[in-house]
Amino acid sequence: MRKEYDFSHAKRANQIPYLIALQSNEEEIKLDEEVLAQFRQTGQGWQIRLNDALKEWLTEHSNQLKNTSNEQLAI
Repeated sequence: MRKEYDFSHAKRANQIPYLIALQSNEEEIKLDEEVLAQFRQTGQGWQIRLNDALKEWLTEHSNQLKNTSNEQLAI
């Protein structure tokens, strides 16, 4: 390795658009062990695939979710 590196033009991760998109919130959620096991069996990247599956579900069910939210507000 070099003894000196020039970081004078370096940027923080939160200043680089594609790295900002990779940032995520870490929340604790409870999932069935069966669901986790199935995704883990798919190998490296299983968490990303799980996240993508949840996003897809939200897209497909967005109308139902909106209706449910409106019904709950009316109660």
